[in-house]
Amino acid sequence: ADSNPRTAGAAYTLHQPGGRTRKMRLRSASCQISILGVIFLFIFTAYSTIQGFASQLYGEALASEMESTLYATFTLACFVAPAVTNTLGPRLTLFLGALGYAALVAASLLLAIVGAPWCRGVVVLGGGVLGVGAALLWTAQGRLMLEYSDGTDQGRLFAIFWALFNCSSVVGGLLTFFYFSHHSEEAPVSLYLIFLGCIVLGGAATALLAPPHTIARPAASASASAEQRVAAAAPATEDAATPLPLLPPAARGGSTWEGEAKATLRLFGTRRMAVLFPLFWYTGFNQPYQLNTFGDRFFDSRALGLELASFYLAEVLGAALAGWTLDTASTPRAGALRQLAAFGLATSAAYALALSVEVPAARAHWPTCSTPRLQLGEEGVAVPSLAFFLWGLSDSQVQAYAYWLLRQLHSGGDELARAVGFYKMVQSLGWSVGFLLVPSWRLPPLVQNLATAACGALGLALALRELPPARIDSRSSSPLLRVVRIEGERVDESAVESAGGALQQQQQQQQQQ
Repeated sequence: ADSNPRTAGAAYTLHQPGGRTRKMRLRSASCQISILGVIFLFIFTAYSTIQGFASQLYGEALASEMESTLYATFTLACFVAPAVTNTLGPRLTLFLGALGYAALVAASLLLAIVGAPWCRGVVVLGGGVLGVGAALLWTAQGRLMLEYSDGTDQGRLFAIFWALFNCSSVVGGLLTFFYFSHHSEEAPVSLYLIFLGCIVLGGAATALLAPPHTIARPAASASASAEQRVAAAAPATEDAATPLPLLPPAARGGSTWEGEAKATLRLFGTRRMAVLFPLFWYTGFNQPYQLNTFGDRFFDSRALGLELASFYLAEVLGAALAGWTLDTASTPRAGALRQLAAFGLATSAAYALALSVEVPAARAHWPTCSTPRLQLGEEGVAVPSLAFFLWGLSDSQVQAYAYWLLRQLHSGGDELARAVGFYKMVQSLGWSVGFLLVPSWRLPPLVQNLATAACGALGLALALRELPPARIDSRSSSPLLRVVRIEGERVDESAVESAGGALQQQQQQQQQQ
C-alpha cells in the first residue's frame, strides 16, 4: 500500500533532505490536504446537489428508495473498506470510490433522457454502486487526512479539507439556483452532464496525492505521528531537529481480508465505541430530515438552492471554528469540552427554531405536516433559513470532533483505517435509516424533528463519558502509542524493540558528541 514503504530494514523519516523548495511545498501536509479537498469539491459538487434536490429530481418515493439503498450498501461495504484501503493503499482506493459516484450520475442521466419505468430501477442500482464507492472513498479519505497530520495540526487540516469539501455544495447550490431560474425542474440533462464531468476531474486528481510517509515536516515540529513514537521508551532529547524513525515494515506485519473485517467488527464490542455509537449515528441520521424532509417542504427550488449554499457556508465557518477550538486548547480534554459545548448550543437552537414552524404545520395537516413552500423574500422565510444555517454550523462541529477524537484515541496506519471504517459504517447506517423515514406517510415530519434532536442529545451526553485524556505523555501507555494486533496480523515485537533501541543508541551518540 502506498502508505507503507516496503524497503525492508530501512529507517524511514518524514523529513525530506535536500530537494527543491517547490517540491517540498507540494509535499507539505497543508498542500496535500488542499488537493484532497479539491478532489472532494469536484465529486460532491455533483452528489451533494443531487442529494439536496433528490425529492424534486426523482420524486419522493424513488428518492427514498435510492438513498436508502445507497446507505445500506455504504454500511455493508464499510466492513471491507478498511481491508481494501490497507491492501490497495488510500490513493487507489480513493480513485475507485470516485467511480461509484459517477455510476449514480450516469443512471440519473439515463432516467432523464429515456424516462422509461425500468430506468427507475437503474437509479436505485446506481445508488447501491455509489454506496460501495462511498465506503471506499471516505475510509481512504479519513486515513489520508489523519495520517497527514503530525498530531499538532489536526484541527487546522480538518478545517482546510472541510472548507473545500463544503464549497462543493455552495457551488452546487448556486449552480442549481441559476439553472432552475431558467429551466424547468424536469429532466435536467445538461445539469447531469456537468456533474459527470466534475466527478471525472475529481477522480483524475487523485494522481496528485502523495503517500503519507513522504510528507515534508518542519524540522522543529513539536509532535511526531503515532508510528514515529513507537519507541517512546527511549529517553527524550533536547535536539528537536532529530527526526524519529518510522516503524520498519518488518514490525508492521501483514493482514488478511478476513482479519481486517473481523477487527472492524470487534470494535462494536468495545466500551469506547459503544459509548460513541450514538454520536457517530447522529452525524448520518440528522441530514435526511434537515435537507430533505425540512428543506424540500419549506423552500421552493429556487430558494432551496440559496438555502443549501447558506447551509454549506455555515459548514465552512463551523469547520474553521472547530479547528481553532481544538488546536488552541490547553489540553485535549479542554478542547473536547469546548467543542462539544459549541455543538450543543448550535444544535439546540436549530431544532428549537425548526420546531416552531413544524408545530403549526402539524396542527394544520396531520400527519403529512404539509406547508406552502416559501420563496425568497417571502414573509416567514427567516426562521427556517436560520435553522438551516445553524444545522450547517453544528454539523461541521460534530464531524470535526469525531475525526479529531479518532486521531486522539487511535494510532495511525491500519488501526486508523479500521476506526474510520467503523465511524463511516455507523454514520451511513444512520443515513440509511434516516432516508427510510423521510416520506411523511412513514413518519410525520414533526416526529422526525423530535427523533433527530433526541439522537443528537443522547450522543452529546454519552460523548462526555469518553473524553480524551487531560494530557498526552509521549512515553505513557496512551492509545496513540499502542501497536495493534489483529487476527491474521502478527506484529514483530522484536522489531519494535529494535526500533526503540536504535533510536536510543543514536541519541546517546549525539549526546556524547
